[in-house]
Amino acid sequence: MIWNCYGKFEFGSYDHAYRMLRLPVVFVGAAIGQVLFRKSSVLYNENKPIFPIVSKVIFLLVALSIIPFIIIGYFGPELFSFIFGERWEQSGLMAAIMIPWLMLNFIASPLSFLPILLGKQKAFFWVNLVGTSSMFLIVSIPYWGYFQLNFFDMLKLLSVSQTIVLSYNLIWLLWLARKADKKRGFITFSKE
Repeated sequence: MIWNCYGKFEFGSYDHAYRMLRLPVVFVGAAIGQVLFRKSSVLYNENKPIFPIVSKVIFLLVALSIIPFIIIGYFGPELFSFIFGERWEQSGLMAAIMIPWLMLNFIASPLSFLPILLGKQKAFFWVNLVGTSSMFLIVSIPYWGYFQLNFFDMLKLLSVSQTIVLSYNLIWLLWLARKADKKRGFITFSKE
């Protein structure tokens, strides 16, 4: 759709930026997610709390990602131009626009096992359907014929929408872990 609506240069630059920013999610996030899934499953099956480990992992992922993503956010065009060559400067600009979205994706991805562990796959499907649908709708705006967005405006809108969806997703996943612990009596609230 990007190729058809905006052109192959925009598609190539977007694809390059997206792939470069997704690398940490694929390698680091997936590895952390596997370890967290194993540890959380054991804790859950042994009737122990899972919220503390989930919140620690989120803190760790924020700490790991904040500096690199901020650097790319501020110096994306220069970094991409320096590393990949001048013709990739536009990819760096696109990467800078996508930083909030992909940073939250990096943080939330390792937690995607929680709905499976806690039996909330149906709700997780609907949350992700909203995110995917919003991506499709935003990218397809030129097909509607009512609005004309240049590629960068569309990318900003896409980044904002995905940041909102992933923020909700992250909060919901934390809430699920906390609710599971509360249901099993690990989190109590006293009036003292």
